Amino acid sequence: MTVMLEEMMADLAKVRAIVDPAERAVELTRIIRDLPKMAAEIRAERQAAFNELQQAGWSHKQLGELVGVARNRAAQISGGVPGGKRRRDVAAEPDEGVEPG
Repeated sequence: MTVMLEEMMADLAKVRAIVDPAERAVELTRIIRDLPKMAAEIRAERQAAFNELQQAGWSHKQLGELVGVARNRAAQISGGVPGGKRRRDVAAEPDEGVEPG
């Protein structure tokens, strides 16, 4: 586990111990609001690692095999292209404004 993740888990453990549900809700919301920034930082670090490996001679195919993604996705990661929703994820979501049921 990375240091950043260990710190997040420690933060979460402290928040879980808060007895007052209102205070706990505020702290959990703070953590949730920080997640997109943290994810962006993690993606940037991953891209940098991919680029270092490419400079060392790794192919997109090798990078994909290393982390368990397709060659095309490895190329996108190297180029800083964020991942999108998978088709099956989009198909599983109900249409906006339409009541499920």
